[in-house]
This record gives sequence, C-alpha cells and structure tokens, in this order.
Amino acid sequence: MNQCSRPCSATRPLDSSDSLKPAAILGALAPLLFGLGACAPSEQEPMAANVLVVVLDALHAGHVHHLGAERETTPNIDALAARGVSYARAFAPAPYTLASIPSLLTGRLPDRHGLVQKTFRLPDSERTLAEQLSRAGLATLGAVGNMNGSELYGLNQGFGEFYNLMRGDQARIRGEAQGIPSELHVPRAPEFVERLEEWLDLGYGSATPALFYLHMLEPHSPYQPPAEFRSLWLDPEYDGPFAGGDNDTLMGSNYGRIAVTPADIEAVRALYDANLAYADHHVGRLLEALERAGVRERTHVALTSDHGEAFWQHDRWGHNDHLYDEALRVPLVIDPAGDDHPQGLVVEQLVSTMDLFPTLSGLLGLDLPTVTLDGLDLFGGPLSDKRELLFRSHALFPDLGLRTARMKGIALQEPGAAERGEPSFLELEMYDVKGDPLELANLALIAEPGQVENTWGRIQAWRDALAADRPAPGAAGELSAAEQAMLETLGYVEEP
Repeated sequence: MNQCSRPCSATRPLDSSDSLKPAAILGALAPLLFGLGACAPSEQEPMAANVLVVVLDALHAGHVHHLGAERETTPNIDALAARGVSYARAFAPAPYTLASIPSLLTGRLPDRHGLVQKTFRLPDSERTLAEQLSRAGLATLGAVGNMNGSELYGLNQGFGEFYNLMRGDQARIRGEAQGIPSELHVPRAPEFVERLEEWLDLGYGSATPALFYLHMLEPHSPYQPPAEFRSLWLDPEYDGPFAGGDNDTLMGSNYGRIAVTPADIEAVRALYDANLAYADHHVGRLLEALERAGVRERTHVALTSDHGEAFWQHDRWGHNDHLYDEALRVPLVIDPAGDDHPQGLVVEQLVSTMDLFPTLSGLLGLDLPTVTLDGLDLFGGPLSDKRELLFRSHALFPDLGLRTARMKGIALQEPGAAERGEPSFLELEMYDVKGDPLELANLALIAEPGQVENTWGRIQAWRDALAADRPAPGAAGELSAAEQAMLETLGYVEEP
C-alpha cells in the first residue's frame, strides 16, 4: 500500500497547549509536505491494515482543547492529533444524525443518498464505507449508540456484524416482539470499549484485518456524566433548572417554557464539557485496546462527529434545525497507520466528514465507486482554498447553507413549503465567517447587490442540481413504542 500522506498547504504544527491561530507552513516542514505530494505509487502489495472510525455524537469542534477550547476536555483526542493530522475547519453536511451519518459512510451529500427524513432508509444502491472495505477483504464490525445511525434506516449496510446498543440486548428485543415492554437502554461509552475488546480477542484486527466502526453517544445529551467528571467544571453552587442535564429541560428552553440566564448557559456548557471529557477518557481506552492487541501501528484511526451542538448562540440549544457553525463544525482527526506521514499538523482549509470515505479508501489503495462523490481524498493532493460546502437542515424542504473559507449564505425556506409540496426560499442571510466567526452580523441587507445575487444563484443552482440527482429512497419501518421512547430520551420530539 502506498502510505504517502499529502495534507493540504495551509498547516501548522500542533501544540496542544496553544489555541488555534491562523498560520502558514513552517519553513522547516515545507520540503516534507511538498515532497510527500509527489509520492509515486508503491510497487508492493497493499498492507493488511485495519481501520478504526470513532464518531462522538454532537461534538462541536470548539470544545476540543487542541482546537481552541480553554478547558482540557480532550487529552486523548489531542494526543491522537499530535501523532496524526487534525482538520480545524471540518464540517458535517447536515446538523442532524439521520442525514449526516449516511453522508459520512458514503461520501455523498444527503440529497444524493436520499436519507433525509425518518420515513426513509438508505437505498441499497448506495455503497457504504463498510461495503467498500468488505470488498477489499476486511471484516466489517459496527456498534452504534444512536438509533438515528442504525439499521432502522439501513445504515448497517455492508457490515458483517452490527450492534445497535441503544436498543438493549437481543433478549429484550425478542421480549418486546412478544408484546412484553422492552427495558429502555441508553448505552454509555464503556460499552464500546468492551465491544472492541471482544472483537480484538476474537482475532479481528490481527488474524483478520477489520473495519471497527464505533458511533458513541457522548457528548450528546442528556449531559449526565459520572460524578468524577461532572464535578470538573460545574459550579457546585449551581442549582438552576439545568442541573440534571436532561433533555426535557433543555428542549423546554427552545419552546419558550424556560428562560435561560448566563449562569444557566455556563452550567450547561460545563456539563457538556464533562460529558465530552468522559467520552475522551474512553477514546483513550479504545486506543489502549489496540495497543494491547498489538495492532495499533497498523490501524488507520479516524475520529469525528456527526454534527455540532449549539448553546444559545442564536437563541437555540442543540442541533437539527439551523445552519450556523455551532451546529455544523466538528473535529476531524486522522492518524494513518505507520509513521510515513507528517505528524502533529493542524490543517486549516475547509473539509467535510464526507471526505472520510475517499480518504480511507485512498489509504487502503482502493478504487472509488463511479457515482458522484462529494467528499475528497484529503491525502490525495493539496486542498483548495476555494472549496465550498453545502449544508441542509432537517426539513423535507430544507434551509440550505453554502460556506466558503470567507463567507456563508443561508437560504431560509418559506414556512408552509412542506404543506404546499414545493420549496420556496423566503430570505437570505449572509455572514463574513472569517471576520465574524460567531455569525452575528447579517450582511445580506448591506452587501453589494451583485454579491447577494451571486450567493442566491449558487444556492439555487445547488438545489436544482441535487433535485435532479435525488434518488428514490426506501421506506423505513414503523418505529416501535420502545424505539420512539428512545428517540424521545435523546430529545428527538416534535415541537408542541
């Protein structure tokens, strides 16, 4: 296998004690980076490498320490980045799991793969990462903690073994099928470590090369970490409505039932960061398990999230229904197997979680499918500073966002579009995301008319092109009462 790594041109060495700052290539690293860009294909047979993909649900990149968070929330993720490559401006294509996970698994925009609503499922015609790696001879093993990323929507496609840990064990599921209420089970991070250890003990990763795909629930709400993590940053005197970190209260703030104070926001962020630190601890345990099994050095490791999390920056908590960066920006850390790649670099061009499919395929020396891919091989050559990323909200007729390194446009759908059965954009918001990273100053009313028209035109062109390319999705099965209760446990409820 050609292990040549080719990060993009705007990079900086990683210093986990330093916040993210704009930087160019360090002179001492430039010969290494440009030299790697000219690597020739290897004459040798591909190495039997493993792949570990870890998804931490609802992790916004701004809470990761090496990406600028003041709190030391992520020592293990930071250590992974120090031996690999971290992408500081990585984004999910949608702020909700149901659409973003299939995009991660296929390298395609939500409106290309078609899984955008709970009544749909991933079409069999889509090639997933598991199918791609299975064709290369890897065992494909998956465990997920969020039902929106599970077999209910066809996301087990290509996996030889797939465990939806949110639903509880098979005995409980069988009991529910016989009319006996199933005990609800929200999986915690240690269960994913145990699952990986079981697979490694069976020889996966050593005797048989394998894809290990682990979609952990933390730091997703409810924010209820163990006591030793809860006490890290939460003010012990705080006794406000959000002290329990439960979804009912958090969602209540969105529906106007609870007024939010600055003290509340600080408490919720502290609980979220504690939940993240708990997840990070178990990321370290996952990597230790690979070390104990003797397969760490021949395992490509990737860590990311399905979407971010908002903390009332735009008067909303959570994710799902808006396209500001807090709901879309995620970490993306890739540590290729071996040591024939630059280490400890932070890449600053725009990238997407959709890039994982082609990047991991490239690391394994695999040909890509002939369908249109929206992801790029991040080690396949210099990345462009002019890339633009498209985002969609969760509605059938969604808001659409278009982001470049400098600007973002958000086209808001007119209320009632779904009832009418046709999309109709109502207004455009525009932000200078380089100068106004919090997206507070809407420039649409003061920008040059030509700039506004250009942004409108590009978003509408994307909409029309995707409408022509959208597949006919399969139909998802009816959710059981227990499955519906699980989704409500995670805050997936309709606004009253």
